[in-house]
Amino acid sequence: MKALIAVYNKDNLDFFARSLYELGWEILATGGTFKKIKSAGIPVTSVADFTNQDELLEGRVKTLHPKIYAGILYRRNNSSDIAEMQKVNFEAIDLVACNLYPFFETVTDNNNILIEQAVEQIDIGGPTMLRASAKNFNDVLSVSNPNSYQEVVQYLKKFNNNIRDIPLNFKQKLAEDTFLHTAKYDALIAEYFNDGLNVFPNEKVFSISKIKELRYGENPHQEGALYKLNSVDSNTRANTGPIQHHGKDMSYVNVLDADAAYKLVCDLNEPALAIIKHTNPCCFASSDKSLSLLYDDALDNGDALSAFGGIVAVNRRIDKDFADALRKKVSPINGNKMFFEIIISPGIDDDALEHLKKKSKDLRIVTMNPYFFENNLNDYVTVHGGFLTQTVDHSAVKFEHITGKNISVIEENDINIAWKVVKHIKSNAIAIVKNGILLGMGAGQPNRVESTKLAINAAGGRAVGAVLASDAFFPFPDSIEVAGQAGIDIIIQPGGSIRDNDTITTVKKFKMTLFHTGIRHFRH
Repeated sequence: MKALIAVYNKDNLDFFARSLYELGWEILATGGTFKKIKSAGIPVTSVADFTNQDELLEGRVKTLHPKIYAGILYRRNNSSDIAEMQKVNFEAIDLVACNLYPFFETVTDNNNILIEQAVEQIDIGGPTMLRASAKNFNDVLSVSNPNSYQEVVQYLKKFNNNIRDIPLNFKQKLAEDTFLHTAKYDALIAEYFNDGLNVFPNEKVFSISKIKELRYGENPHQEGALYKLNSVDSNTRANTGPIQHHGKDMSYVNVLDADAAYKLVCDLNEPALAIIKHTNPCCFASSDKSLSLLYDDALDNGDALSAFGGIVAVNRRIDKDFADALRKKVSPINGNKMFFEIIISPGIDDDALEHLKKKSKDLRIVTMNPYFFENNLNDYVTVHGGFLTQTVDHSAVKFEHITGKNISVIEENDINIAWKVVKHIKSNAIAIVKNGILLGMGAGQPNRVESTKLAINAAGGRAVGAVLASDAFFPFPDSIEVAGQAGIDIIIQPGGSIRDNDTITTVKKFKMTLFHTGIRHFRH
């Protein structure tokens, strides 16, 4: 029995090679793998000696030889194959253990790498050997993951090296792992070569890796899991996904809400705090204040009723002072202590983490790299039988002053914040902001005037002198009438309606100020 081993990742290699040798296998190996096995005192034959062919082209050609591939691919129950192998005096190779050059790591760890350097990390022989062994999976064990070594050894011991007797489902699982391994490898290489040449290529292959299974899906009777998109984008590589430090396992809805909350606060440069419920912000504040003061501002002036059971996100590291505020602050509505499902941030101090754990054994405390959201990956949404994709909504905006007064620095800041916040509310979306604080929002209504009324009702008398932002243009002046009657001072919207003149006339009627952005922020 012969095993061919050629691995870049040499984890557990000594154990695997020694176990095979003790089971009576002859081991063939290439380059660094040969040296590693030999240095461990395990008998090993170099592939060059086995094929009687030295490596060529500075190692580009090592295993690409008929003696290797015939030995892997020949069908052990096919008389013609057997006769042909005997004729050329080739021997069987019954196990291939291989993992590939680190192309993914090479191009993502070094943004300045030249393409000429990157291509040298494209493995040719490795994927070819793996695919050959996986194709002949019933007679050849295809081992692409070091984590499989122990189980492979156990099966070989149990069935006395008789590969035909090893359960088919195990051999098929090894073959599946191999084809997933090589498919991921090729997908990332294809993405690297695209390099932005085509935002929407005719063919697109994704590589995703499961981070964890979730408590359940969108509803308890549904199952769910969280996957990470593998990409050669450096920010995506830097993101290891959310790290949970405490609390119950995450559900599907928890992940959706935490993602929405964190995207909102990461969209602002100033310190920001958001409380999200069903992906919409019910409380929000942004300024140069501490997180504990932002928490006071957001909860005391926002929709505290909806905040109960929500997700808290901040874009600054959590200190003990903020952790203490999260533990002690009560609802401004009923005086009860606030309950939250998740707290998510870029980081948390050790003493703050220990302090916050005491709030609840179930509270999910999560950290995540904020730079992940700076990547250039497209957005994807599944539809029946496929998905939609679009570029990320990162467009810079220039506010066009249409009518009204010259605004102050504070008002300009509120305009910027309102426009950021409304982008993260489900359409039709309205956000009312004053002094960096979300006072009211309207979300998900089929018509814009209803969303406007919801936002005005939530803000109440505090709407006087505030900024109102709309994610899309006002098709009629009815929403402007509602805003004007409530005392709104400044309106910001994309503009572009055929009735813009009617809207502008109504703005002037209430002596409000109007800005257009020329950019729409629909969110569905």
